[in-house]
Amino acid sequence: MYMITCEHGCLSLIVHSAEREQRRIEAIFMRDVNASKVEKLVTSFAGLRSRITVRRRFGLGRWVSDLERKLVQLWPVMARTLRALEAADCRAAVLVPHGELARLPLHAARSGLGSRSYAATERIALSYSPSAALLARARVVAGKFPALDFLGVAAPLPTSQRPLPWAKAEVEIISSRFYRTSDKIIWMAPSLLVGSEAERDMVMSSLGDYHPIRHFACHAKYNESDPLMSGIYVAHDDLCSVADFLRRSSAFRLTVLSCCESGLAGPAIIGDNFGLPGLLMATDTAAQHFDEFQI
Repeated sequence: MYMITCEHGCLSLIVHSAEREQRRIEAIFMRDVNASKVEKLVTSFAGLRSRITVRRRFGLGRWVSDLERKLVQLWPVMARTLRALEAADCRAAVLVPHGELARLPLHAARSGLGSRSYAATERIALSYSPSAALLARARVVAGKFPALDFLGVAAPLPTSQRPLPWAKAEVEIISSRFYRTSDKIIWMAPSLLVGSEAERDMVMSSLGDYHPIRHFACHAKYNESDPLMSGIYVAHDDLCSVADFLRRSSAFRLTVLSCCESGLAGPAIIGDNFGLPGLLMATDTAAQHFDEFQI
């Protein structure tokens, strides 16, 4: 599903596809959602992110209430498109938002306030892709892995950045699902690089091994001026950049970016440049999970 705005409104193009049916395209134009309104929404969410430190100091309640109200303001952007998807009996859809729309949490748009309201992704399972070309490539990559193994990188030390006290527990709990045994003998175990083990050379060399699932629980950054220098911070504040990942030429079934604001996109969204997730997707990652806000 493509989405783009202009000064006169917002256009959604829904590409319906089925194995035995001819591909069909449905166009939905929303005059009440123009580029100016979307820019105001982007500014509003940026202001909410800037209040993260205030949230920590004065409590969570007011910040969450403000977040819920802003998600309700997103509903007009998604409402008609969701109704069209539900009418076509679609259970899942891939969003390809362009321009400023790529900077909004469209999947989390809420129908209203209160216990009877719901988020967009609770009605239709929504995911994102920077472009149809990368989506097609990701589907090819996803079919390459008959078995799954796990690489976890968590809480690199030493670092000058904010501590991540729960990062180690996070990857240890998840990695426990990937042990494989036969007659009580472990024949496949996940790989974990935690603390001082998460040095740049170790991380990059481990990415070349067979680990279809990689999970980063550390700090990350998106470099708007030089996107290829976006990446993941490891021990000694070294950066594993997108350029480094591109040089490895290793495919991955899933990349989890449990890194604050790793889902942010820059102000100039061009082609496949969809922030850090889009750049990593171009390195042959079939699917990703990322965070919109600091945790």
